[in-house]
Amino acid sequence: LAADVYSLTEHARLTEDVKLGVASEELIIPLRPITPQMIERAKEILKEAPDDLNEYTREQIYAREVLLLSEMPQQVETEVQAFSIKTDRGDLAIVGLPGEMFAEIGLQIKKRSPFETTVTVELANDWVGYVPTERAFEEGGYETELARSSKLIPQAEGMFVEASLRLLERLKR
Repeated sequence: LAADVYSLTEHARLTEDVKLGVASEELIIPLRPITPQMIERAKEILKEAPDDLNEYTREQIYAREVLLLSEMPQQVETEVQAFSIKTDRGDLAIVGLPGEMFAEIGLQIKKRSPFETTVTVELANDWVGYVPTERAFEEGGYETELARSSKLIPQAEGMFVEASLRLLERLKR
């Protein structure tokens, strides 16, 4: 692989006409609400839990997660970043997202981006857990189970997409 990459440099055309751009936006995203009924139910489930966490059932694991989440701040503060590289041969944008994004989120950003080429990078400078699409919440799956690894409201998808597009539009100007 290294030899192949190195061989590409022989044909690379260098340019001094490069414009770099960077922008970022802070986001405050609410966590999914935890009701008093959810807390009581979790406590009931955990009454029968063994001492060893490794022996917990799936239900006990998620009950424990509800209790842990109920003690956390009910929102996360995070950042979305965008970078641009403009040359006489084209434009490139890179968007940094702070969680484990569902692929559809990156595809939405790329489709709507004003740049010729847009790359999305997840787990950029923060970890807010899984960020499923709103549709994924309807379909279910472990990535949507309420836990510290999946705690954001379903609307987080749109919040990340729209913030990314605002940054890309700003960099394109």
